[in-house]
Amino acid sequence: MQPHREIAALVRTIVRCNPLHLAGVEAISTAEIQDWPCFLSQVERHRITPLCFAVLKGTGAQLPREAETMLTRANERHCLLNFARAAELLQVLDAFQAARIDAIAFKGVALGAQLYDDFNLRAAGDLDLLVRWEDLARASEIILGRGYELKTSLRPDRRPIADGLYEYHFERAHDGMILELHWNLNFVHPRFPHSIGLERIGKFSQAVQLAGRKVRVPDAEMTFLLLCMHGTKHQWSRLNWVCDVAQLLRRAPNLDWDRIEAEARPVGLRKAVALGLLLAHSICGVAGPAEAIRKLDSFPSVHPVAERLARAIPEPTGQEGRGFLRFHARLMDRPDLLRFLFSRDAIRPTANDEAFLSLPPALRWLHILIRPFRLLRDRSVR
Repeated sequence: MQPHREIAALVRTIVRCNPLHLAGVEAISTAEIQDWPCFLSQVERHRITPLCFAVLKGTGAQLPREAETMLTRANERHCLLNFARAAELLQVLDAFQAARIDAIAFKGVALGAQLYDDFNLRAAGDLDLLVRWEDLARASEIILGRGYELKTSLRPDRRPIADGLYEYHFERAHDGMILELHWNLNFVHPRFPHSIGLERIGKFSQAVQLAGRKVRVPDAEMTFLLLCMHGTKHQWSRLNWVCDVAQLLRRAPNLDWDRIEAEARPVGLRKAVALGLLLAHSICGVAGPAEAIRKLDSFPSVHPVAERLARAIPEPTGQEGRGFLRFHARLMDRPDLLRFLFSRDAIRPTANDEAFLSLPPALRWLHILIRPFRLLRDRSVR
């Protein structure tokens, strides 16, 4: 077996374990792994280092001393960063509450607390908060007052210059903290016609314990929908997104699938939900109930996408993209696909089109005709 195949096999074994129920699970064999730095690089890329640490330690797997040290230190780094992010999130939410700004936390450490109880079992990145548009200015003032800098370019009306962007991106230089304020969550592409805002998500929320405090997050059904939306938007290029869907299915086996379908249908997410369900089963071994399979697994175009992703995602060589249209054309409802194909973004040439075929200035208008063929041929995600 080639080294990268051995690593992929171990990763597949790890992600099929429930980190909250490891008692009695046999120790996972690691004897075949020769290149531990490559393994650690792989799990870091997929943001599953804490999960790997918990599963390997919890099952009593035997690692070479050097590999155990590297994995332990990598996990400690994640824990320290997660504690810092959790503390910052709670302070921001306290400031919002004092200013009477309604907000919901999603992804990141809040999702870790929701799905894994211990938020350190999930690697986190940015802080993500969903607020109302009318509260955005006051929320931004609070964030700026905490030492952040707004990195999003804005129009005079304070909306992002990028069409269809529904977020402000903030960065803080002294500690590298990143925070994003969203007032809508969009799927696939900024010009995709559907988005979900606080007015909708706020109707279906719950409180979870984060570092001894209650934090408001989307409820299980809405979280499932948002996880599938986010994973599909990024072509499921990281394993942690699949693991999150699988863990949600483990934690909430009695999801209301009628409601999930009802929420997914008007925003064009039924195929994305079906894809998330298939990946959780094929990669993590967690199957949704028969009711969900009947309702959401009835899209023939989704199966080949799921099969390809299930083979490609865990490989250390990385997932090979199929291009925006190749991937998303199978997952959009037909009206949405036609609407996108005739939008400005579908026909407006980009730097990638110019790099694909260099033309003299007088002939650059031809890129409008060439772009559809370039998109179909291009194997990048843009």
